Amino acid sequence: MKVIARIGMMMVAVAAACAVMAQKPTAEQMGAYADREDFTFLHYESKLGSTRLIDGEGRVEMTFTGTLLISKLDGEHTITGDYRKEFEGDGRVVYTGTAKLVLSGKFRAIQWFGRDMKAIWYGKGVARLVGEFDKNMETGFYWYTDKDVQFPWYATSITTVVLPPYLPGINKRNPVRRGDSKAGEATTGGGDDKKQN
Repeated sequence: MKVIARIGMMMVAVAAACAVMAQKPTAEQMGAYADREDFTFLHYESKLGSTRLIDGEGRVEMTFTGTLLISKLDGEHTITGDYRKEFEGDGRVVYTGTAKLVLSGKFRAIQWFGRDMKAIWYGKGVARLVGEFDKNMETGFYWYTDKDVQFPWYATSITTVVLPPYLPGINKRNPVRRGDSKAGEATTGGGDDKKQN
């Protein structure tokens, strides 16, 4: 059984690697971030569900029906369609209705719940997706660049997608010793903070 599980994990890793390397986003989809090599491309859509993008950066384009919260945006956004602004204050803005959002910049969170949502995100951060079953018993799908390699959203728990995705052997993340890190960078835990020769 362990061998079968390992083969299955390897197949998922290879499929994800192929998806990330399949095609480049268009200049319009990348916006002002076209020269960012640390960004990647994510499509996600659902007939019924909710999403939360956390501590992200990049360009998000989304069509939806429902409620949308944008929190702590350091950038700009435009929204068009049949919507109304429900709240604005404390670094947050809430819209409800059927609309199209185009957002560019850094943000603390973009949260949506409702129906008929399709989105494209070119950037980095964390996406949490929760799907509900629609009339076709589907929850929603996400993929990187190749639509033929789709992953379903979970209906009973949260699907967490990290951008850029960690793919073993492809994009290695090297740990940074505590004494060598800059403010805001990840560090390794424990041990002496002083450099050792």
